[in-house]
Amino acid sequence: MYNRTKCVVYALPLIALLSACGSNQATLDPTEMRRTISEDMRVAYPPEAQRGEVLTLEMAIARGIKFNLDAKVAQMENYVARKESALAGYDALPTASLTASRIGRNNPGGSSSRSLQTGVQSLEPSVSTDQYRNTASLDANWNLLDAGLAIARARGASDREKVSMERRRKVFEDVVTAVYASYWRAAAAQRLQPKIRDLIAATNTETQKLDAAVKAGVIPFGDAKTLKGTLLDKRAALMTLKDRLLLAEAGLKALIAMPPGSPLRLDISDSDWLEGRDLPRLSRSDDSLHAIALLYRPEMHEQFLNKSISARNVKLEIFSTFPGASAVLGAKHDGNSFLANSDWVDWTFSLTQSITKLLTLPARYQRAKADQALTEKRRQALVAAVMTQVTLARLRFEYLKEFYSAASDVEENSRQLARRAVGFAKTGMMATPQKVVAEIDAAMAGANRMVAFGDAQEAYAQLVSSLGIDIWSGDGDGVALPDISSTVRRNLQALEDEILTEKGA
Repeated sequence: MYNRTKCVVYALPLIALLSACGSNQATLDPTEMRRTISEDMRVAYPPEAQRGEVLTLEMAIARGIKFNLDAKVAQMENYVARKESALAGYDALPTASLTASRIGRNNPGGSSSRSLQTGVQSLEPSVSTDQYRNTASLDANWNLLDAGLAIARARGASDREKVSMERRRKVFEDVVTAVYASYWRAAAAQRLQPKIRDLIAATNTETQKLDAAVKAGVIPFGDAKTLKGTLLDKRAALMTLKDRLLLAEAGLKALIAMPPGSPLRLDISDSDWLEGRDLPRLSRSDDSLHAIALLYRPEMHEQFLNKSISARNVKLEIFSTFPGASAVLGAKHDGNSFLANSDWVDWTFSLTQSITKLLTLPARYQRAKADQALTEKRRQALVAAVMTQVTLARLRFEYLKEFYSAASDVEENSRQLARRAVGFAKTGMMATPQKVVAEIDAAMAGANRMVAFGDAQEAYAQLVSSLGIDIWSGDGDGVALPDISSTVRRNLQALEDEILTEKGA
């Protein structure tokens, strides 16, 4: 009775603990939510990312590499896949278990025997087992078939880890491409927005002057309406350009983990921002670019890894049908005082064949082969898609380079016309509204040139992304921003000098 009471006393705290764990429900505590959100914001916008330094292109890319949240998610997904790959190998090890038991009953476990022939009791009731006893066992179970399949699956997990690595590469490539393109748009926006505001204000002023001049009878109504219509058209074009540039800075801040309200300072201090700036060179043939993309694109690497995985899955379906050989080895102890040997070792070796596995093998094999064929089709479709993407990216880049060159010519011509208009206005040979129109045309031409430069740079970034060339490999953890920036600068220059031009062939 005492031992039974003691067991109940020991069991009650365990039952209470399990009940507490099972009944614990998630709650939305506002205080806890605010604390978590505050911590999330601190992680999303680290103090290091909020320094107000002037950002060059390379430093902006470095910040994207180090602080971008999408890149960090991809990095953590790859980390989890690496841990899963390491864990998969343990499935091939024998299963070992250790058991300790306290066995008891409320009365002696006596028993007797009865003859099968006569039905008469042949042995008076007797006890051969203690009422309370302790037992312990250490067992090892190893299924050879399961171990072999586990080794094969571990190789598959290793391939999936590599797939995760290629997906991480793709995310980092996308981040670099997006920062590269957003930087030029944001830089053009910072250069142009003050000028656009001044020009819009000038058009408003001139239209008001025209209205006043018409009321005063200084200028004919028809001439005034023509000039006013021209000014309003110019103002609409300026508003459209302003709208296009409005979100550029916010987009770049989001990519480099800067809070929306923080100041963004870009390297645009040159008096002529585009003076001495050239667009990247490109002289390789389409066939050469296709070969680079098919060799380096993360998506292509992923498909080749999937090819290995699908081929291995076909073999696994066959191997899983083989008979399973199991070996069990156990070391036992029983505290029963009636036993002649309270410690012993036992073993079992068995061979098991699953009839269901045999019967379903043809269907499972065909399914695995179908998956393998699907993987092949996906890779073949990707080859065609990659080649098309590279061709279109090249065509767009070359077109926008030509467009930028044409925009530069238009700007130069508009500047000459504006200078001529200013001279005429000073001598009284041209009305002020016409001079303002000429100045707006020159400013618009300059703005269009900057926008065209940014568009061409964005097309170049898309071309580099379509080739799968890494501007940065690995992640940004543990690497200082200046070091990342220096590496990015070298890689961008090497990309142009050694990969995209024929002399690098």
